[in-house]
Amino acid sequence: MATRYWGGGGNTIVTGIWSDPENWSGGVVPQAGDDVIFDGSEIGDCTLDVSTAALNSLDIQSGYTGTFDANGFNVDITGGGDLILSSGIVNMGSGTWRCSGDFDFFNTADLTINEGTSLVVMTGNGKEISGSWANRLYDLQISNDVSVGASTADRVTCANDFTVDVGKTFTVTNGDLRVSHDINVNGTITGALELHASGGTLTVALGGSVTIADLICRNLDIAPTGTLNPTTGSCYQNIDLYTGTYGGTWTFDQETNTGNRTVTFHGACRFTGDVTFDQDVNAFTYTIDNSGNYDMNFDSD
Repeated sequence: MATRYWGGGGNTIVTGIWSDPENWSGGVVPQAGDDVIFDGSEIGDCTLDVSTAALNSLDIQSGYTGTFDANGFNVDITGGGDLILSSGIVNMGSGTWRCSGDFDFFNTADLTINEGTSLVVMTGNGKEISGSWANRLYDLQISNDVSVGASTADRVTCANDFTVDVGKTFTVTNGDLRVSHDINVNGTITGALELHASGGTLTVALGGSVTIADLICRNLDIAPTGTLNPTTGSCYQNIDLYTGTYGGTWTFDQETNTGNRTVTFHGACRFTGDVTFDQDVNAFTYTIDNSGNYDMNFDSD
């Protein structure tokens, strides 16, 4: 295991290509198990022309103002160390980023992430992911027991899909999770979090569980074969609910007075807590399809 600095700790970048030994300290391209550091001593851009070896860690430190471009290749941080993005521009590309340590991309002042169509896979047990609203991931897959950083400012935002694998747990103590497409819960999401879901389908598979503080939905299909039990569920705009049991207290609200909003029940939807339908602006409609029905404690505003 060695520590490799981009630019050789102050030497001039020759080509800007990852696989060129002249761009690295010691004249050696990072090997499996190495720690890789980008710092302010060399701010030249780095472009991957190959997938990385299975690095121990990757640390893009404050002071680096160049661009790290994955360029469609894979980034492998599975040696047990951390993936830290603190500064510069990071183009995540269309490849897979695997991380077995903590993943920290919390810094918002000096860091710009362009998520591309990349997939981030968290593989380490008991590790943390710490992000912010300012920088998004594209697809995020939780393949081991992972938590969001304990700060109330920690946020994880996915521009596309979020998946929890079978038997794995994603825990959020304070922060938020925001997903703009599909949420696939084959394991467990738990904690005092706000889960903002929009534009896709929230699927809780048989054996899966979502037990959280707040679920906030917009333009979403919800299909809970497993356990869906938020303390509160708030549904705005256009919502389709499919057969399953809906725990907690639910509110269906038109939210704005622009355009019609609908809630459609498909199949047998059973609510175990109180349900409120808020139609203050008379622009919200409720539909039961040919096979639909609902069983709830009803309270209408």
